[in-house]
Amino acid sequence: MYVFILAACCLLNQLNEPTSYNEARQWIESTGQRGLIIFSANWCKPCQPFKDNVIFPLYHILNQAHVIYVLDIDKERPWAMAYYNAKLWDGRLPAVFFLTPGGRYIHGYKHGAMSYNQFVEWYNSLYNTQLQKKEE
Repeated sequence: MYVFILAACCLLNQLNEPTSYNEARQWIESTGQRGLIIFSANWCKPCQPFKDNVIFPLYHILNQAHVIYVLDIDKERPWAMAYYNAKLWDGRLPAVFFLTPGGRYIHGYKHGAMSYNQFVEWYNSLYNTQLQKKEE
């Protein structure tokens, strides 16, 4: 279990960790894929379980249709505040945003602690897909 979490953590960080929002947006624009951006922070208690239990298990499926970035709001404060000031984000974490292939914000977002099944249900409703829920 610990090896999986460590490997998944390294995989996600190595593949898509921009140093700035502009870098993330340019990468999304260059790939022609939609963007999936997650606002997170080291001090955020629900953020790590969300990444470990939702994003990492779905990473390979989501990465087929999206460029995925996890942005630390403490490092990217100006961009996070721009979303907050534009009333696109209320400041709660973790927060998930979907962007067009051109890097523009397209969907409402979800925030706070989210289970795997809650995320899958929300994602399926946004994109009319059939990601499988976990048996409870």
